[in-house]
Amino acid sequence: MVLSVSGIYRTLYALGLLTVILLWTFWRAGVESTTSLSPQGCGMSYMSPSYVPQTAFDASWTPLARRYSLLLYRETGWQDDTPSGLPVLFIPGNAGSAHQIRSVASNAARTYYEKPGTVAKGMTNIRPLDFFSLEHNEDLSALHGPTLEAEAAYAGRALDYIASLYPKDTPIILMGHSMGGVVAASLLAPNTINATISALVTLSAPHTLPPARLDRRIAKFYTTARAGLEHSPVPIVSICGGATDGMVHSEACVLPPLASDNADAYRRTIFASALEGAWTGMGHQVSVWCDHTRRLVARALLNSAPLATSADRATALSAALPDGFSRAETAYKPSKTLNFQRNKKSKDFYPPTLQLALGSFAWNGIFMMPAPFQPGSLFTMYIGGGKAQGVGPEEKNTKLTGSVHACRQVSGDKPQGHECWPVTAKRIRRMPYVHANVSWPRLEGQAMFEEEGESEGRKGEAGVRTGKDGWKDEITVWEADVPMPEDDAPLWVAVETDGADGKGWLVAGSAEAYVSHVSYSYGVHDLIHSPALIRLDPASMRTEVTLPRLTPSPLLVYRATPLWDNYTLCATARIPPTLEHVSPSASEAHWHPLIHADPHSPAYRPILLHSHAGAPFFEIPAPSVKNNESTTEGTQFTIYSTGPHAEGKCELKGLSLSLDWRASAGRTATRYWPALPAWALGVALWVFGMHWAASSTSASASTLPGAPLPTPKQTLHRFVTRHLPVLMFVAYIAAHFNLAPEYLLGNSGRSALAPLAPLMLFLAAGTTVVVYALLHILLYLPTLFYRAKLRASGADAEKDRDEEEGIDIRKRGVAIVAILIAVGTVVPWQAALASAWVWHLFTTARSAAHLAARGGADSTPPEYERVALIERDDMSLNNGHSDRGHVSLARQAQNALAEHQHLLLLLTFLLPFAGPGLAVWKHVGLKEAAAGAGDAFRGDHAVWSVLPFVVAVEWAGRRRRGGVFEPTRIRIPGPVPLTSAHAFHVAALVACARGAYAGYAAPESAAGALALGLACRVGARWWRNARARRTGLGEKPV
Repeated sequence: MVLSVSGIYRTLYALGLLTVILLWTFWRAGVESTTSLSPQGCGMSYMSPSYVPQTAFDASWTPLARRYSLLLYRETGWQDDTPSGLPVLFIPGNAGSAHQIRSVASNAARTYYEKPGTVAKGMTNIRPLDFFSLEHNEDLSALHGPTLEAEAAYAGRALDYIASLYPKDTPIILMGHSMGGVVAASLLAPNTINATISALVTLSAPHTLPPARLDRRIAKFYTTARAGLEHSPVPIVSICGGATDGMVHSEACVLPPLASDNADAYRRTIFASALEGAWTGMGHQVSVWCDHTRRLVARALLNSAPLATSADRATALSAALPDGFSRAETAYKPSKTLNFQRNKKSKDFYPPTLQLALGSFAWNGIFMMPAPFQPGSLFTMYIGGGKAQGVGPEEKNTKLTGSVHACRQVSGDKPQGHECWPVTAKRIRRMPYVHANVSWPRLEGQAMFEEEGESEGRKGEAGVRTGKDGWKDEITVWEADVPMPEDDAPLWVAVETDGADGKGWLVAGSAEAYVSHVSYSYGVHDLIHSPALIRLDPASMRTEVTLPRLTPSPLLVYRATPLWDNYTLCATARIPPTLEHVSPSASEAHWHPLIHADPHSPAYRPILLHSHAGAPFFEIPAPSVKNNESTTEGTQFTIYSTGPHAEGKCELKGLSLSLDWRASAGRTATRYWPALPAWALGVALWVFGMHWAASSTSASASTLPGAPLPTPKQTLHRFVTRHLPVLMFVAYIAAHFNLAPEYLLGNSGRSALAPLAPLMLFLAAGTTVVVYALLHILLYLPTLFYRAKLRASGADAEKDRDEEEGIDIRKRGVAIVAILIAVGTVVPWQAALASAWVWHLFTTARSAAHLAARGGADSTPPEYERVALIERDDMSLNNGHSDRGHVSLARQAQNALAEHQHLLLLLTFLLPFAGPGLAVWKHVGLKEAAAGAGDAFRGDHAVWSVLPFVVAVEWAGRRRRGGVFEPTRIRIPGPVPLTSAHAFHVAALVACARGAYAGYAAPESAAGALALGLACRVGARWWRNARARRTGLGEKPV
């Protein structure tokens, strides 16, 4: 059945239009996901910066000093220009600046000094910090392996220079943002530097997966950086921005597991949304100036810098960067003993089903409650505006404290007749208080820090805002398993309060009488069909919900909708129902106020549960112990609330859990944007292989040497209607296999994510159609130019001799060798590839103009089209000429245009892989050559990377009458005879199998396939012509 041209257009137009709509939808969803999943509430930071250039660090230290520079930050009016403290070296990231250190450095200075020249109280045993910062002139390190290597080499020498300014063996703290964190990690690799590194703190650094995976040398550099992360004993902290970071996927920010010989080293990954006192997502650039986090980072650097051992530094870092997961063990063991003899105003006994609820109280007391009688029961205490065992808001005016003891009655009924001992906490943490009418997290202008002025920064690390009845922005949560009674003697839990001043409140109780843990077996497939209902006990203070079959993934987002009769009753609760979603790996937690999920709330925001565990392309290791207890795989969250007992009638009856399709599409789009160019190149390779095979069909005895070759739109139509459905089915089946995470889309056989593979292939095919349409439009003006040129020349198109007949094969070789010499010495291969594309674009336009000059396509088959290729080859060799002359000039021009267009389409899909190198070349190439800093493109002179494409373009550019890539009789016999066309199909499979993880594999496979194809066709033709010359059977190259 022959399909009309209009039918072909309709099919391809429909596919292209649908692809554009889907890509736009995915793009919009991806943009929205950075704000909807983990909202950013960072306040702006302010400082008085000045920078002192380190001119002594010149070319005598390293030739790279001509390219980069080193600055010393000084807070104007607070510090002089002479280093006087302990050094910190900051390494900026991709297109970053040395000035990005100013926010943290300013806060460190104003924390250490109470006023200019006066050291603040509590800082007498701490030395100030000298922040050095590297200036890379906004180099694009994320796109270029040699740039990363240059930055690492310069940073290593900068460490030597900084060490020379201080006494011997003075430790230096490393700090890096984004790719700067990766550079810093590479300096920790064994036998890399001589300086003493005391700690490494990174912000939004992609430690385990490069954001742009188009350069093999970046992968090699990551191997060095990973060695530093795994084997170095230096304490390392990685702070991640979460879903708000749209440039670095935060699963890549998670530190890799330690090597077995370095198991005791300190490693921590902290998500900003879990960081106590911050509780906010951070954009990629925001992470260097976010007011919520820079205070905590500055305090961590100040506290850890003067310490002598790695263990002490690790303890200081954990204390200064609390996330509720890794608090020091000493914080859970109270030393205070309950004393009934002290003058307490209240010693009350409470029934077992009643919570202790003290609101804005001004008296101290001991409150006794019966201990739970069920194994595993949890006792929970909430304190607003107070502390438990030293954990709580760091506001200096906070006086209220609460402590918990277990008591056994030994004599009488009076309190003095009880023997009491302190209870070891299972978990102590701070959680945010969220008002019903206030957006969460707080946006700029709603900063949670009460103090004004940077001089008060040390006080505002976890500042609080006084609200109704003295309620605070922070709540201290104390949890413990209460000991079970071993005999008939009653066991009591005693809550003792101190420092009550009427500004704080306390709520405590046991979960024995309420449902404190629920588990459901819902899976992803269940949520696809309908929302899942999770029933809750409205009276519970704390409820854990576990969904072991609901595997977390960065690609899936779940929407939680609270179910209650009237959410306004919860608006005035001590703790409105607040959901904490915890990831099974790393220190990732997200706080969601459920009262904001009601559409009637003035601060409405949907509750979207997401995780960075189980990400594509690698498995994030789950720690064996978390929160002092073993972790549970799957999805887990906890709901905190004072319930209906403390005050009001706030009753949360349940949650409706569903799959949020739009947010999930956005997450998928942000993870797989590097895969689309690779898979689209795979489709282009497959289509080019179909064209290559079509030109080979003349090798059969029933076809013709001059038969018309299919145009790209005909090849694309055949691919879309016949090949694509089969390939999509194969991709879907392959996605179910538990492949290594480096293959396909990196989901390792997860059935719920298997449909992504055929969807990606569909989008890649549609992208190929759209790009071909754009090329057709792009060729319009050059074609008109060449047509006008032909008309102006007055040449007879029928008598126009082919350009190739006057050019010797040796001259083509000379042109190719000249290009390759330039690539091997001066020009990066990316520039040569882009130039080849431009050259071939005009070659294709010129071919289209010649076809138009000959009256368009010739659809009439020639008379001798049943002559076998074998006979034709024999005639060519015997008679010394080709039988192409019997084919009409229009047919020859038509075939030449088809070949040119197919090659142009293939070359176009290689441009995204050359783009990063071109961007780097444009940014630093000429400038660095003038500066004499050496070759900025070391490694970019890979001749092999561009050789096949240069040869193909040069060969095609000399011919306008068809037969550009004429077939030969080289075939491998077998059940399915193999030809060079199959090499393109193999390359297409490699591009799709490896391109999503290692994008550089796609152009490498394309180069290999084209090299093999050219060797079989152009090389064989050259050899045949050379043999003909030697035997005197030929005079001209064919």
